[in-house]
Formats: sequence, structure tokens, C-alpha cells
Amino acid sequence: MAKVAFACQTSEPKDEEVYQMIDRVIYELYGEKGLAAIIKRGYKVIIKVNMVGPNMGLRGEKGRSIITDPRIVRYVAEKVRDIIGFDGKADLKVVDGVFSRDPNPSSKWNNGSFYWARLERTGDNLVNQEDF
Repeated sequence: MAKVAFACQTSEPKDEEVYQMIDRVIYELYGEKGLAAIIKRGYKVIIKVNMVGPNMGLRGEKGRSIITDPRIVRYVAEKVRDIIGFDGKADLKVVDGVFSRDPNPSSKWNNGSFYWARLERTGDNLVNQEDF
């Protein structure tokens, strides 16, 4: 049977609270080893997000509660990258089905793209303000 863990908050969590919830869920699922219990150095990993209507919502809150929270994606991706590294065949991709013929899934001209979900590619592996 598959394992499932949950974390919840009764109010909008601050970034640090999001990270603590993720750490708690990972610990519940995999114990002390965390994600290293299932992911090893050099692995290829895909993180599948849900981008349903990233362009929907009020100004300044586009996609909120509709898509996977970018803070979760970023934090989990950083944890995965720390484990798999950058050498050899190690690879990390964040994916979802983007319904567009545009070859760039991060195009800001496509309102269903990773750009509007605040998950666009920036060309480097650094965490910068423009990555959100």
C-alpha cells in the first residue's frame, strides 16, 4: 500500500512554515533518511506539478490555491538536487502538461505557462527573486 502524509495550516503559511510542513511530511514518510531513502546521487528525478489555471485569480494572487504552491516546488527541488547532485547523469525536471503549441513552456505570452505558475526556467540553478 502506498504511504501518504499530510500537513495543514489554518491560515496562510509563511515561507518558513511551508518548509517546516514539508520537512515534517517527508520525515513521516521516510524517517531520518528523508528523501535519501528513495533518491540517490546521480538519479534522474521528475517533480510533477499541477498547473490548473495559473492565470486565474485576483491581481497579485494569480493561480493561488489552484496550482502547486511554487514554494513547495522550489523547496522539494532544492532537497532533491542536494541529493542527486549535478554530476554525470543526474537530472531534475519540473513538469506538467502545458496545453500550448509554443515550444517555450515558460513563455509569458502563454497564460497557461510555467511563467504564470511562477515556475519558469531562468537558465541557472540559483534561487533568485525573479525565479518566483
